[in-house]
Amino acid sequence: MSEHGKQGGMPWKNAKDLYETINSIKVGDIGWKMHKFKYNGPKPTSPPCWMEETYELNVQDILKVTKHQLSTSKFDRFFHTTPFEEFDHAGNCVMSDIMSASYPEQVWLSGIVSNWCPKCDALPTDLDGPRSHQCTHEKTDFLIKNFDPGILWDEFGVQNNIVPFTHGFL
Repeated sequence: MSEHGKQGGMPWKNAKDLYETINSIKVGDIGWKMHKFKYNGPKPTSPPCWMEETYELNVQDILKVTKHQLSTSKFDRFFHTTPFEEFDHAGNCVMSDIMSASYPEQVWLSGIVSNWCPKCDALPTDLDGPRSHQCTHEKTDFLIKNFDPGILWDEFGVQNNIVPFTHGFL
């Protein structure tokens, strides 16, 4: 027998036992909602079984989950709601906690220009102007194909060498 009391060092006898343990965990009173979905694109004459199956996705309201997590005392020492920089004894910047990456680094990694709106192409000095149109991946791809990197950055706030992980999302 293992330290957990089960064979093989695992606290569960099998997958069913694991799932029952997970399902018994109660964290707050936020309910689950099940969504069923299946592939609805073009299919070959003899489609693979994954194209025919219906799948279930169980989710919780992410805003309620986040609000609940932030309201717990366990986050008090580990979560900072404002950006900060922390340095070690040698003067090196130490990256830790969720908000400790500097704002310029967050901007660079997200592929936007500092002080520019990440959702539209408005100039930072004229957010409500007539040029304020929502950004799309198609528009960004068009700009990257047709303009050099300097113009992309200065005029459109686009980094041609950074592709956000959401690029392929519908």
